Amino acid sequence: MKTKNLLLIAALALSALPAKSAEDTPVVVTNPPAPAATEDKPDYLYFKEGLITRKSKTTLDFDITLAAEIPANFDRDRTVTFWVKFDVDNDASTGRAAITFPSFGKDVVCRIYKPRGTNRWQTDSGTMVLKGRKETVDLTKVKVNGNKLTFQASSQAFSGRPEMRALMSSCTSQYDDGEETSANTTDQLPRGGAFTIKGD
Repeated sequence: MKTKNLLLIAALALSALPAKSAEDTPVVVTNPPAPAATEDKPDYLYFKEGLITRKSKTTLDFDITLAAEIPANFDRDRTVTFWVKFDVDNDASTGRAAITFPSFGKDVVCRIYKPRGTNRWQTDSGTMVLKGRKETVDLTKVKVNGNKLTFQASSQAFSGRPEMRALMSSCTSQYDDGEETSANTTDQLPRGGAFTIKGD
């Protein structure tokens, strides 16, 4: 009798636990092995894997693994940028579609970057207009540690979207006497496509 009672109590306790929601399940995005690095396309700008987790209706956590550790210091004439691009309404016709990727309608772009001559990472928010309403996407909680880049993206525009699409890209720019002399896009996550984030 005691065994039955214990089993019943255990079953009730388990049923009372909150079910794991889609908000807790990360989207896993993996790239094939990176090509050989060059001076213009360093290995720390190649994406290895990304875990994107919806933390709430308006917030996404990004946990990005790169092919190599990000240096603590850069050449003072070089900038490094990670771009985060969203097709919030999952509709290519309402955003700016790239020639090479016409099914992705870019609604908004944000960036994490290290300006030349500094060692402090900075962010730029992105602004878009959806259905006549101006919305902003903010990047916060940026951390760089070894080959890990983590940050949070938040926007009221994320709420109520059954599906969104997103991608990341990385690039460097070189300067000489204050003038940009070259700019190179290094990689994209995922290469040649985008990933889907399910809504609430």
